[in-house]
Amino acid sequence: MAKEEKKQIGEVILKRVRLSYAHLDRPQKDSKNDAGEIIKGKFGASLLMKKGTPETKAMVAKIKAASEEVKAAKWGNNPPKFKPERVCLRDGDLEDWDGYEGHLYVSTSNNQKPTVVGKDREPVEPGDKQWPYSGCYVNAVIRIWAQNNEADKGGKRINASLEAIQFKEHGKPFSSAKPVDVNSAFDDESDEDEQEFDEDDEDETPKKKAKKRPVEDEDEDEDAAPKKKKKRPVEDDDDDDLI
Repeated sequence: MAKEEKKQIGEVILKRVRLSYAHLDRPQKDSKNDAGEIIKGKFGASLLMKKGTPETKAMVAKIKAASEEVKAAKWGNNPPKFKPERVCLRDGDLEDWDGYEGHLYVSTSNNQKPTVVGKDREPVEPGDKQWPYSGCYVNAVIRIWAQNNEADKGGKRINASLEAIQFKEHGKPFSSAKPVDVNSAFDDESDEDEQEFDEDDEDETPKKKAKKRPVEDEDEDEDAAPKKKKKRPVEDDDDDDLI
């Protein structure tokens, strides 16, 4: 049993959530904002929770309570209204990523490398059997915090910092590339007569060589989940009202 310790403001422990877009050992690559300024890459991950389960409802209640706590600390009794993309708790049915349908998820990040441990709470390193990967299940400690910047510096948000990850159990890894749907990519050419090449007629089109199988570009984020077609969001009265 973990020792009971006084939690920091906004701290929430999530149990058996599915890991996605994991950047635990190395931060994401730096990027540029609209003004051309360099945005330093961060560590982080998305943490998926299946909609409608008692466990998810309990975790969502804790996240919402922590969010109200940090809102009150930052803005008192008059907190701003937030658009869905500006809070850390989001609806996976509104995304088009594999594995997100029917789930809520918490988007997390951290400038510092999070603590990563195995089942026995001992540190693990990349390559270890219990190193967390996108698709496995983990326990996680996150810290909800309120951002109150100027609009050109990120504006007002409710964020989640990824503090620690514990490997829980293996799961099906997310693929790094979406298979090509040949039925939508190509026409049915089976009824076409093959055009023969006449060596004496220079205007004739030569036979085409057999097409090589296209090489798929690897996503720079090897753990990233592939995109899939959007589906209509699943209604869940208890989970729809996010932060």
